[in-house]
Amino acid sequence: MKVAFVTNLPEDLRSPRGGVQSTAVATVCALAEVPGIELHAVVVNAHVTRDEDRPLGRALLHYRRARRRPVLLGVLTDQRRTVTRLLRAIRPDVVHASDTSYFKVGYRDCPVIYHLQGTIHADTLFGGRGRRLRSLAWKSVERHGLRRADAVLVNNACVAESIAGRRRAGVYVSDEPVNPEFWTVQRTEVPTRVLCVGKVNALKNSAALVRCAGLLKGRGVYAEIRFAGRAAPEYEAMLRALMEEHGVADRCRLLGHLGRDELLAELCSASVLAHPSLREHAPAAISEAAVIGLPVVASRVGGIPNMVEEGRTGYLIDPHDPGQLADRLERLLCNPELRATMSARARQAAHARFSGEAVARRLLGIYQECLSSWAPCPAIGEPVG
Repeated sequence: MKVAFVTNLPEDLRSPRGGVQSTAVATVCALAEVPGIELHAVVVNAHVTRDEDRPLGRALLHYRRARRRPVLLGVLTDQRRTVTRLLRAIRPDVVHASDTSYFKVGYRDCPVIYHLQGTIHADTLFGGRGRRLRSLAWKSVERHGLRRADAVLVNNACVAESIAGRRRAGVYVSDEPVNPEFWTVQRTEVPTRVLCVGKVNALKNSAALVRCAGLLKGRGVYAEIRFAGRAAPEYEAMLRALMEEHGVADRCRLLGHLGRDELLAELCSASVLAHPSLREHAPAAISEAAVIGLPVVASRVGGIPNMVEEGRTGYLIDPHDPGQLADRLERLLCNPELRATMSARARQAAHARFSGEAVARRLLGIYQECLSSWAPCPAIGEPVG
């Protein structure tokens, strides 16, 4: 079976930018090991620096440069044309297109699977000028994608439930894999260290962790909060001012974007992963923490309750309540036996869900089912909306 995976891979597979790229790398690595699959990963965006076709095991990675444009404009114009030309040359049996990359696919000579990894229109509301207008545009495009796709793949049951009214058939649920490198590392825990992985912004609720650090300081609990991720200059300035206000500038570290080796080192040295986001589906940071055996304190939102077992592998909190976040972090930081127990449970659960082999088997079954039930449809051409 020839599969085209249209996605957003980094050129350096060891330096993904965020959770979507991390899971894309892990998915490509997993599928490249499946006998019977000829995998072509198609990557077309403005971050690509040169056109090249690069082998990766049984897979072939196709990188193509694109003009720098607003994301929505790019995926519907020149990037779409480039991707469609590549797919016509590859002639796949199945197209698996993830996140915004789905909208770059104008090829309809085989089943096309829309891998929905988040609700872009909702996330867009958390930042940038013109966010409401951009959110409305994305909402229209996403609605069109759900209606048009031959099948929809989601990474969490809560996402399947959220689209039930718009899509009643052809919806598949599959966990996303964690890169093989995460499975072999050894933890070297620093007992006071709390790690937060992801963009440092309002959506990820980074300010709640700074306030939490202040509460812990007031209780006499030392916690070093480390933020692994990019921050916009305005948000970083606000966060640093908040650190000074709460007297925790010496207890909070903004690490910026980390490469794969740096991120692994941070995960291995942390005692707890904190993830107080306001919105999430199935964050890669939580599955990666589970593989390493890191207890998690995370928001009770979206698909996170399907990833964290309350009281067994971590704790679920109200993201709007820094006091609750501080309570759970204090409980874990002050109890090494509890952390060790949760660590063992997290690793055990992760093996069943997030290994590349398990996810690849699930995806292969989905591809086969889509191919067996597929019937050609008219060429794309109706207006988006």
